[in-house]
Amino acid sequence: MSQHPDFDATLCRLELAFGRAERCRRAECAFWEEGGAVLSGSCAFESVDVSDRPQLAAWLLGVRRALEAATSVEDVAESRRRFYRRLNAGRSD
Repeated sequence: MSQHPDFDATLCRLELAFGRAERCRRAECAFWEEGGAVLSGSCAFESVDVSDRPQLAAWLLGVRRALEAATSVEDVAESRRRFYRRLNAGRSD
């Protein structure tokens, strides 16, 4: 699988938006997409440049924390509902 040219698989793009060089947690991250027979695993945001959008990066990190803190199927479902509701609301920024 070819990655976005600016994607560094060893660093988290969302954390980089804040100048924090944290290693990508890969499968331990709620935004990691498992690969399959043809494609390898990848970050859901590898093609999204958030370097100049710290508010979006902060919001996504909050969503990730909520998903990772979920202790039940219901918690995960609620976090995902909020995430999709926000996406569906859309913004032009």
